[in-house]
Amino acid sequence: MQSLADTHIHTKYSGFDQVSFIPYPESFIEPAAVVGLAVKKGISVVCVTDHNSIEGAFKAKQEAGSFDGCEVDVVIGEEVSTLDGELIGLFLNDHIPPGASAEETIEEIHSQGGLAVAPHPYSVMFPSLGDMVFNLRLDGIEVFNSSQRDGISNAMAEKMARTKGI
Repeated sequence: MQSLADTHIHTKYSGFDQVSFIPYPESFIEPAAVVGLAVKKGISVVCVTDHNSIEGAFKAKQEAGSFDGCEVDVVIGEEVSTLDGELIGLFLNDHIPPGASAEETIEEIHSQGGLAVAPHPYSVMFPSLGDMVFNLRLDGIEVFNSSQRDGISNAMAEKMARTKGI
């Protein structure tokens, strides 16, 4: 039996991002709606990874119990702003404060028993780690991000992940 997962989901708890001087909300979606859409689409695992917050992930996990016969596992995650670029922590217990180095952030993720993932490592739109991924203790690398519309960023990430053996 095939299982589907989405490992990088934002809710309304992600706050605002900015392109140039124009701020915009990262997401409008309620955590309950994330779970509802996963049920509807047959997705069995969702990783809620709001920017610098785990509040939406906890709310989504709580909401998963309110759906009759819900077969969706909600993973508590966070997309953390480090001094070097963004990092995703999965299977977290506590919020990880932004503003540390990538190495320190990975250490904190691992101390919680979590997995450290480099999102959009070659993005020109979002703070990314680039070639730093070769020197970090990462557990995964995101090779497809739907926001990367240039066709190059995802291809570079996939090639780099194969080179690194992740």
